[in-house]
Amino acid sequence: MIASKLGKVTVINGVVYGDYSKRLGKSGIAYPEAYWKMLFDNKGFERCLFYKNDRNARIKDDSLKNHVVECKSLM
Repeated sequence: MIASKLGKVTVINGVVYGDYSKRLGKSGIAYPEAYWKMLFDNKGFERCLFYKNDRNARIKDDSLKNHVVECKSLM
């Protein structure tokens, strides 16, 4: 939706691992504590989102606006 309004948007995604991240099964793959996303264009638009990896989160009641954060907080 944002890209259709602005024409072109760059998106960067990342994950956050803690000092003692949980590991999945025998593979030992680290389980991220959170995920983040930054959207921006070359005209000054910037929006950042942060999602805590919470198994108990209620997805039904969730929306993007609940995850908008200041982009400076991701750096």
